[in-house]
Amino acid sequence: TTYMNIKEQLAWASGIFEGEGSIVRLGKSNRWGLRIAMTDGDIIARVLEAFRVGRVYGPYHQPNSHNNGKLYKDYFVWTVNNRVDFEIVAKMMSPWLGNRRKEKLDEALSGWTTVKPRHKRTEAEYSPRPNMIKRHG
Repeated sequence: TTYMNIKEQLAWASGIFEGEGSIVRLGKSNRWGLRIAMTDGDIIARVLEAFRVGRVYGPYHQPNSHNNGKLYKDYFVWTVNNRVDFEIVAKMMSPWLGNRRKEKLDEALSGWTTVKPRHKRTEAEYSPRPNMIKRHG
């Protein structure tokens, strides 16, 4: 593997989000999340490592209705579902995102229903933790 400094990691992960990610409304609420779903589990793990927040789920198995029920490739999902982490990731990605994505992030943040966090996270807590990767299967 090639070593990348933190700025390069963030630029790389932001590019993955720009191309593969989505900004999603969580249910019917005015809460938002970030999501990247893809079959490359190693890429999803690197996104988590770069942003140092969120969770990874998978692999998920999905039947292919167009191919006699054979399974599609397994896929993995990186998600951010709370406002504090959403704001942190949005700020980290901002220099590398296109205008459309930046506008959508701003729109999501301005319309977000305020929910008081259980506790304020310290900077030391922003590092990948073993419980951030949830295995399914």
